Amino acid sequence: MTLSTYPYHPSCPASPVYRLFAEGTEQFVYHTTAADFAAFGTDSPIRVEVTLPVEAGAATVHPLRRGISAERAGDAIRFTLPGAGNYLLQVEGLNPLFLYVNPLDLHLPADGANVRRIPAGTVMDAGKVTLHSGETLCIEPGAVLRGAVRISNAENVTLCGGGILDGGWVGAQVKPGARTRLLVAEGCQNVTIRDIILIQPEVWMLVIGACRDVLIQNVREIGQVMASDGIDVVGSRDVLIENCCLRNNDDCIVVKSCPGDSLVGLEWGDRRVSVDWRGDVENVTARGCILWNDQAGNALEIGHELQAEFVRNIRFEDIDILCVHGHGAPFSIHNGDRARVENVVYENIRVEHHFDKLVDFRIIRSRYNHDEERGQVRNITLRDIDVTESVYNPGYTISVIGGWDAQHTIEGVHFENFRLGGRQVLKPEDLPLYTCHCREITFR
Repeated sequence: MTLSTYPYHPSCPASPVYRLFAEGTEQFVYHTTAADFAAFGTDSPIRVEVTLPVEAGAATVHPLRRGISAERAGDAIRFTLPGAGNYLLQVEGLNPLFLYVNPLDLHLPADGANVRRIPAGTVMDAGKVTLHSGETLCIEPGAVLRGAVRISNAENVTLCGGGILDGGWVGAQVKPGARTRLLVAEGCQNVTIRDIILIQPEVWMLVIGACRDVLIQNVREIGQVMASDGIDVVGSRDVLIENCCLRNNDDCIVVKSCPGDSLVGLEWGDRRVSVDWRGDVENVTARGCILWNDQAGNALEIGHELQAEFVRNIRFEDIDILCVHGHGAPFSIHNGDRARVENVVYENIRVEHHFDKLVDFRIIRSRYNHDEERGQVRNITLRDIDVTESVYNPGYTISVIGGWDAQHTIEGVHFENFRLGGRQVLKPEDLPLYTCHCREITFR
């Protein structure tokens, strides 16, 4: 067994409660107000020991489907991780502890004229960073880049490395009232964002606006502030999101179509942003992800802003939703503009905790919307869904499918092997489901 331990600069904030050892070697545990995390590399199963205050409560390793049992002995918790992946140690009364286990080879780029590198063990205060066509920004494991990154009207751009992009710098840098999105690619083609940890945003964390051919892979996020959306796919096509671990205080993965920064005249460096993010959305897949949705937003969302002709061919598959703690839903479509939303598949998804709503599909008008015409929703499938039910869900948690009127309806929502609390859902009352202006809601 080979282990890769990442170096961090002494100024990085260490967890005040956790110490973590992988195969007996101590790993740095990074602290944020929303969650702590440790990152290291291995290609084999690995034995982990975490020490914590002796008075701490019960501990569980998530996602639960992995079946990882934790042994408690005094102030130590021991368990074995099966290898590279994303995991969460949840201890009652303490900050969540995310474990970001990378493969040993992160495929870091070789040095070159178009490669910018933040070396391991360093902290760089960079402010606003712009990437151009053909460039690669590599934040190495254990490195921290304090700033925000924007890629505009570019192609063949990569952001990678295993390190941290920290948005906490912006509070003292921008004018009052302004908030800076942490990582934005807009008007781009062929963009890869992989093996990066995003923390402490002021607002949306990762935005893909008016782009084509985008790969988002093994991205980890910890967002605390309200509106810390995880990944916003806005007016874009041909986007693949896979193996990400997102902890957000708003929508975790969301599909939208809205103007973006261009209409507010955002200044970035020596120029103004001029890319309009509005446009049709097509061929977006999110798979193999782990999601934590806190008090605001939803886990898997389409909407609210959908200023487009169509949003179609959207797939969410093989996803673990650890929690939706607020009044949002694990599965949500809020069509507030004119778009025709169609051909959406939710498949092989586990929901460990939900609170207020479970399925929430509606045609609406909200303060975020601008089109006068309402839209349509067509052909939605929820297949092989397994939802844990707590003692607090029955009688409180509901599902809603509601169109706008007789001309703006939701049609063709198919529940296939949808299980709630171990029981297969075969009729509306099993959820329970409330409907209006909808047709062809089927169960099997």
